[in-house]
Amino acid sequence: MRHPIFSPAWATAVNPLLDGLHTGTVSEFTLVVNVELIDGSADLPGGRVIISGGRLAFAPGIDDGADAWVRVPTRTARELVLTGTGSSAAVERALAAGRAVAGGDLNKLAALRDGVLRGADAALVAAVARATA
Repeated sequence: MRHPIFSPAWATAVNPLLDGLHTGTVSEFTLVVNVELIDGSADLPGGRVIISGGRLAFAPGIDDGADAWVRVPTRTARELVLTGTGSSAAVERALAAGRAVAGGDLNKLAALRDGVLRGADAALVAAVARATA
């Protein structure tokens, strides 16, 4: 079943798929990034990308204490999440074209430069895509 990206149902469907994925970051590194959907609704303003202990998780909703934020249209959020390994080109294109605006601790945010699903194989990226409306 497909769910809107960053919805509670989407996070519930996708997070178990990420159990075996290691982000390549050191275990002491923690990052919380708000992904604010500029075309989202009051019910679905966006969500969070959380890296902690080398693991990745998604959560619905915005965290006032996040390390950094990215404002993007929903379509761009899907592209950045679902491009998988080597999505640095997609991230760079979105920022250069003005389809994404970032702020907060940009040094920490740079951990996502190689992609949100960094280290994911094609099968995992495809499984996340199948869960995403």
